Amino acid sequence: MIRSRFLTVLSLAMLLLASSCGKEDNQKAPTVKFETKVLHPVDRTYNIDLPATLQGTHEVKVYSQVSGTITSSKVHNGDLVQRGQVLYIIDQTPFRLAVQTAKANLSVAEAQMQTAKMQFESTSKLAAKGIVSDFTLNEARNNFSAASAAVAQARSQMAIAQTDLNHTVITAPCTGLVTTNDFTEGSMVTVGNPQQLCTVSENKEMEVKFSINEADMLALIREFHLTPSASGLVCEDGLPLSAKLPQLELKLKDGTTFDEKGTFAYISGSVDRATGTAQCIAKFQNAKGLLRTGLSANVVFPFAAKQVICIPQQAAVRIQDKYTVYIVDKDGKAQGVLCEVIPSNDGKEYFVVDGLKAGDEVVVNGARKLKNGDKIK
Repeated sequence: MIRSRFLTVLSLAMLLLASSCGKEDNQKAPTVKFETKVLHPVDRTYNIDLPATLQGTHEVKVYSQVSGTITSSKVHNGDLVQRGQVLYIIDQTPFRLAVQTAKANLSVAEAQMQTAKMQFESTSKLAAKGIVSDFTLNEARNNFSAASAAVAQARSQMAIAQTDLNHTVITAPCTGLVTTNDFTEGSMVTVGNPQQLCTVSENKEMEVKFSINEADMLALIREFHLTPSASGLVCEDGLPLSAKLPQLELKLKDGTTFDEKGTFAYISGSVDRATGTAQCIAKFQNAKGLLRTGLSANVVFPFAAKQVICIPQQAAVRIQDKYTVYIVDKDGKAQGVLCEVIPSNDGKEYFVVDGLKAGDEVVVNGARKLKNGDKIK
């Protein structure tokens, strides 16, 4: 009995001791140590990838100038054609008949003119001798003038008929690649309802179209002293954009980088309100013909930023399209700040466009565990 009571008391004492030790351990559990960093301006170069579309600098849409049935189609999509090469032939039969009719009408008009001319010359001699009246002379003169005008009109009709016949043979307006070719032999084309037969794109030089955001446009204006004009942004000193702005690279969809670098050719002087971006055009030489109209790629824009604010990427918490960075206030507490950032090409930093300034102290690690008011120091 005594032994049993002793064991019970001993067990209770051990439980109390364990409970006391647990509370003491919890009270002494170490708190999270947050690493912080004071921001200072630095110089950086960032490669910004921007989606782009490609188009040949000389792209011509081919239409038929006469109506008829295509009797011969000599090209296919993707064919490389030379300037003047025959693309299509439209049924020439009605146009040849029109030329023959115009020739006959011209012959008749020329014969009538010769007759009117002889009558006028004869009447002029008779009028000089007073044999015929002035009225008869004027009538002969008018008949000759009308016959001459009829010849001129017949010649015009002849020229029109010959031109229409020539237009039945449709040739390439430039050297390039054929695209959007949807017409084959037997297809009907109508001038009254213009139908694009194909497009011929000269791809020796490519236009690459892309957009930059408002912040990048402002940075370019400040960095390279650009000024607005009727043709977009231009250099204040009159030099072309390609002479001052950095060269661009082109990343293709297969993951490779195009072996030629491009240059800025155009930057819009205004920002689209709907997208918040400015349109740009770069030009890339395409001597080997690798690039084709309609392809998509990414323009790699090296953005040289001087005396800018950068933060480690782990310091920013992304929620949808917003970034939150926690700064340490004067009381040593965390305060969340919304920021606009651009990822760096090294994948380690963010370039801060807006929201932070030099001298701010930011929390570098553990930002996802923080909330406003948490004690940092």
